Amino acid sequence: MDTEMGPNSLTWKFYSTSDGRRVEWSTTGITDVVEPPEPIYREDPTLPRGTIKQVDWAVNGATVSVTRRVYKGDQLWFSDVINTTYMPWPDGFNYGPRHRDPLAAFFLDPRSYGKIAIVSLQRQ
Repeated sequence: MDTEMGPNSLTWKFYSTSDGRRVEWSTTGITDVVEPPEPIYREDPTLPRGTIKQVDWAVNGATVSVTRRVYKGDQLWFSDVINTTYMPWPDGFNYGPRHRDPLAAFFLDPRSYGKIAIVSLQRQ
C-alpha cells in the first residue's frame, strides 16, 4: 500500500494479484445545492474597537451520490450507493468590543476602507 498527499487530495494505492474482480462506478455529480446561512458575527475582545475581521468563508452545501458495482467475471457480485452530504457553512466575522452593530461600526470607520475586496450584505 502507498499513500500520496496532494495539495487538495489524499490517495491510497493498494497492490495485489488480480482475483478477477472489476469495479464500475457512476455519480450523480453535485445535487441539492444549499446556499450558506447568514454570516455569523462574534465579539472578540482582542480586536481593537471599530475593527471587523473575516475568519471564515461561506461555502454551499450539496449532496453527491456514487453507485459502485463490483463484478466477478461477468456476474455482478455486489452493488452499493455511497451518499455524501456536505453542510453549508456561513461567513464568519469577529469584531472589536462595544459595538451593537458590527457592520455599521465597520463601514463608518474610515480606517476600514480598502481592507476587504467583496462585501455582501443581506439584511431582512
